[in-house]
Amino acid sequence: EKAALSCSPHPNIIRLHAAFADEQHLYFAMELALGGELFALIEEKDLLPEPAVKYYSASVTLALAHLHFHGFIYRDLKPENVLICASGHIKLCDFGLAAVGISASATHISASGRPVLVGTTEYMAPEVVRQQTCGQAVDLWALGVLLFEMMTGEAPWHHKEQKELQVRRRAPATGTATAATAASASPPPPHPSASPPPPPPS
Repeated sequence: EKAALSCSPHPNIIRLHAAFADEQHLYFAMELALGGELFALIEEKDLLPEPAVKYYSASVTLALAHLHFHGFIYRDLKPENVLICASGHIKLCDFGLAAVGISASATHISASGRPVLVGTTEYMAPEVVRQQTCGQAVDLWALGVLLFEMMTGEAPWHHKEQKELQVRRRAPATGTATAATAASASPPPPHPSASPPPPPPS
């Protein structure tokens, strides 16, 4: 997480000011985002106006492209991990599941010693729920789910039990393209250097 936050500053990634530890805890001193989570905004508005959806999507795309350029896979994109600053700009946060490299395992070892899927089920790419090796394309899949949620007010898949949702999503669907297929058709953008302007007031 520290490596991903420290790779280089970007206007759409939460800034890490300092990191230190004592005998029991690790501490991160991070930038303050006073606007709260994108999740709360979606819950409040239900459907976001199209200019806001375009702006937030573009900002998240720039942040992901920056991480991919530096060799990281984010792996946990969801509205709860998109913070809004007082200026209206967004910041990605929570890099605890980020992986270094162009590919990574779909699982990690939990505190109980069992392998569990990485990420949040509603936003997992097909290769994750099927426990296949994953690449940076899983972030693009999650971006598509986030875009859908901002436009409709809810994610495309729902179930009160995460395990049951994983089982249902693991079943192959005819004619469904994976995130890896979509990524092969669209090469990653060049290294981003700036954030787009905030959206006009709704």
